[in-house]
Amino acid sequence: MASRAYLLIKVSDTLDKDAFIEAVSELEKKFEVDFVDPVVGKYDLVVMIETSGSIDELARSIENLSWITKVEVLKFVALQDKRCLSLYDIESLLGGA
Repeated sequence: MASRAYLLIKVSDTLDKDAFIEAVSELEKKFEVDFVDPVVGKYDLVVMIETSGSIDELARSIENLSWITKVEVLKFVALQDKRCLSLYDIESLLGGA
């Protein structure tokens, strides 16, 4: 069963416009990446990933790209689980958030 998550990504301030576009294109080509959207605010990109492997490992591999300075992971949880499980149960279900 595949797991999904949103990644909030902060990009290095050293990237110019062309390098930013190239970096986003590189990220979009990854098999596990569903979409990459530039945003304005504390982060520069919102990325949705889906993998049958580990969300945390995939997020770390993305965070290790040279032009990324920070990644925050928001894991998907079924609405039914969110309403009936405690925060501790949800974190355990997700492998420790």
